[in-house]
Amino acid sequence: MDMAIIAAVLLSALGNGIITVFIGRTIAQGLRSEFHQLDQTIAEAISKIIEADLSHIEPPNPFAAMLAEVMKGKLNPSIEVNELAERDLTGKFVKKYK
Repeated sequence: MDMAIIAAVLLSALGNGIITVFIGRTIAQGLRSEFHQLDQTIAEAISKIIEADLSHIEPPNPFAAMLAEVMKGKLNPSIEVNELAERDLTGKFVKKYK
């Protein structure tokens, strides 16, 4: 009786292992084909971009370029953040002159 239970458990484990390997191989094959298709799609997109006629693209707007420069200047302040602000005797901040 005990041998029958052990044999049934071993057969069940073997069956589960075979099914797991089969499912794993199926998933791996599906992923391989999907990645191959993705690789082909990316290659086609890159080749279309390289072969495309880019003469119809309009040049950048000079006003937008000026605005971008102004905004870039605002993002990079000339005052260093690392400097500690000095205060006078009343506790107000004192302007530093360089």
